[in-house]
Amino acid sequence: MRKLLLLDADVIIDLHTLGLFGKISKAYNICLTRDLFEEARYYKKDGTKIDIDIKDVVIIKKVMVGFLNYG
Repeated sequence: MRKLLLLDADVIIDLHTLGLFGKISKAYNICLTRDLFEEARYYKKDGTKIDIDIKDVVIIKKVMVGFLNYG
């Protein structure tokens, strides 16, 4: 399965708001940093605060951006 490294909590929040996080997580092995995992706690939909319960993701300890493969 292909890996998807998410580096911003807003991406997780927006994917949940749009109802797409489940679909993305079925197509990709999602990787997050510990800080990002802890930061993305909830999203709002129709004025209601909904908790984010992220499961089945890989928590990585350190991301060295210079070593990411861009091609």
